[in-house]
Amino acid sequence: MTIESRPRAGASAGDAGTDRDADTLEGVVTRVTFQNPDSAWAVVRLDVARPAARRGSATAVGVMPGVEAGLRARLTGAWTRDPKHGEQFRAEGFLPLRPETRDGIVRYLAAGALPGVGPATAKRLVKHFGTEVLGVLDHQPERLEEISGIGGKKMAAIRDAWRSQHADRSALIFLHGHGVTPALAARIVKTYGGDAMRRVRARPYDLVQDIHGVGFLTADRIAQAVGIAPHAPERAAA
Repeated sequence: MTIESRPRAGASAGDAGTDRDADTLEGVVTRVTFQNPDSAWAVVRLDVARPAARRGSATAVGVMPGVEAGLRARLTGAWTRDPKHGEQFRAEGFLPLRPETRDGIVRYLAAGALPGVGPATAKRLVKHFGTEVLGVLDHQPERLEEISGIGGKKMAAIRDAWRSQHADRSALIFLHGHGVTPALAARIVKTYGGDAMRRVRARPYDLVQDIHGVGFLTADRIAQAVGIAPHAPERAAA
């Protein structure tokens, strides 16, 4: 899957986002060097795990909604050479993935998104729950109180932050999977928050009024992707 962000050099607006000749990288974000909160454009350092020929550290640039240190992600795009910064991977598609290893989970939990969870607490969580800790956060957050230093109030704060983060990321993945560009997906989630998935499924044509710069054609492509019939009354109204 490739989601457009910015057209490749030499590509027209009409073919931006195609997967012809696209490379794929998978790895863990070790540092977010720059991030624009409005456009989701970011510059990151990535510890590449796949493909094997590209293992090691690499710089990636592009629209990456929700990117943060410790996040495992799959990027699609192309290698370019910047005159000032050297070789970079220009990401046209960005898909967040859950970390798989204990060290990866520690980095992910300690990245700063969860209140009161730094490296020491993240290590204690992983030591106690192992690689099942993300499932515990999903389904049994009250078990966090099994960890020394985490009481009811802190558990509730971690639980609420995790749920909000999970809802936003699920919405981004849903939107990416239905052909929405990373930049537009970030704006939709910023506008609708955790309700983004439901709103887009139920009333995709509302995007025209609710999201600046979205016209009928864009909303119509999204509507068809989420299953709105060509002869649906809401399409005719839009």
